[in-house]
Amino acid sequence: MAIPNILSGSTIAAGGTIITIPANSYWEGHINLSGAVIVASGAAAQSAHARVSVVGANSVPPAGTYLRVDLHAPASALAAVGTHDSKTHSTPFAVSTGANSVDLVLNSSNTTAQSASAVGEVR
Repeated sequence: MAIPNILSGSTIAAGGTIITIPANSYWEGHINLSGAVIVASGAAAQSAHARVSVVGANSVPPAGTYLRVDLHAPASALAAVGTHDSKTHSTPFAVSTGANSVDLVLNSSNTTAQSASAVGEVR
């Protein structure tokens, strides 16, 4: 039995690379994405999102966003406890690369916290 070529990684940084899939290969695995937004006491409502994107040329699927969590924390009255929203999503995913390597990248907008991880096999 052949030993699999495992490729995994994670990041909590907006704009951070989760994994880089080598050129001329196929990666198949799972992606996990989490995001949270917190509204302080007396603050206005806040919408946010976290997403995982494929970044690079000549890949299948092509560059773009493929996993996203949308968040909304309602406004909080002054002197009241703040509000929050958090979500986690996990999905199987596969990427085939061409002559260039391809990155899976975590992006976010207005989140208080975000994280993404990926684990799979390169063939």
